[in-house]
Amino acid sequence: MDPIEFVDRHAEELISLCGELVRTPSENPPGDERAVVSALQDAAQRFGLADASVEALDPKRPNLFVRLRGALGNRKLLFITHVDTKAVGETSKWTRPPMDGKVEGEWLYGRGACDAKASVAAMLGAAWAISACQWPFAGELLLVLAADEEAGGGFGMRHLLAKGLSGTAAVVGEPSGFRSSFEFLHVASRGMYNFKIRVRGQQGHSGLSDLLKPVNANLKAAELLLKLHREFKPACPRHPQFPDGATVNAGVWTHGGVFYGVTPGEAEFGTDIRTVPGMSRDTLRAELTAFLEAASAADPDLDAELLEEPAPLGWGPAYEISPDHALVQSAREALAAVLGKEPPLAGYPAITDARFLCRAQIPALPALGPGLLTDAHAADERVAVADIAAGAKIYTLTALNYLATSPK
Repeated sequence: MDPIEFVDRHAEELISLCGELVRTPSENPPGDERAVVSALQDAAQRFGLADASVEALDPKRPNLFVRLRGALGNRKLLFITHVDTKAVGETSKWTRPPMDGKVEGEWLYGRGACDAKASVAAMLGAAWAISACQWPFAGELLLVLAADEEAGGGFGMRHLLAKGLSGTAAVVGEPSGFRSSFEFLHVASRGMYNFKIRVRGQQGHSGLSDLLKPVNANLKAAELLLKLHREFKPACPRHPQFPDGATVNAGVWTHGGVFYGVTPGEAEFGTDIRTVPGMSRDTLRAELTAFLEAASAADPDLDAELLEEPAPLGWGPAYEISPDHALVQSAREALAAVLGKEPPLAGYPAITDARFLCRAQIPALPALGPGLLTDAHAADERVAVADIAAGAKIYTLTALNYLATSPK
């Protein structure tokens, strides 16, 4: 049987698997992927995928490998996605139970539905189709269903790469549409630079503030935050996939002060910069240092310090894969065959596990998967049920194209 026909015949089982995964909580934090990996081990067994194994730095944070071996070949394709999710958050914003994983009309709802349990189900479905149909390919297909993507990858991709995970190319399963399903083929992704600025003032009794005129750290921090928002423009190389350049998100969090009755002596605010390929941490650090020095020179009462977040939160490089790479061409053909049209190439605005793969020199598609990024992390997260089978077919053809017995 043709693998695409196989996916069509078993689409309901893949939808059911996605719902089961959503009903199996794996919020991070706190971080515990044991139950969802156990459910996936059961699914792999039902699907006849015998070569499945677990790798874990911590028993509570397992990663699942599912491996298919073809004929002799030198290509090893990684299908990578994550089994953890963001927290549900404020439940009053949800109009349905966040962990139901139920289908309503054309949609399956619940935390993790599109980010990224639909990708998990679709990737497992692709491996099932290729295996069950005994479709020939050369080399190896390895599914990496990883823990801890949502909180830095220390128990997931960072650990697995340190343990020697390798491949000739990789597909990262993340929702790849904003307004419509599979809207783009993403060949680049933004990076991140996260830092905080600490501002010092003079703590004291607020009843004496009109007499002593202390420097209020919160007010100085607010003035500096607005100045950063309005005036800081980092140097940014022109990039075809990111025509608008980098994004500076000033003040993504703030805190400072003690309580009523106390003039604040210290305040901090955090900022994240979403970088594009070609930007460097050293250059950004130098630009921010110069910005703070100029602000302090203009205001003698300002005492501000730049504090970079430690790894892995502080810096993640932007990433790109050549549009001419064999994997890109394989995915383009797969998308055209399944969708009836070829989506345009684009850059991904979010951060994915591709940032770790680029350090390991593994070329990767940074985001290709079911769902809309606008639904991720939000209340009433959802995925179109039709996208799950479509994703399985796209993954199947991408793998077979890339691992063709006669490499292109």
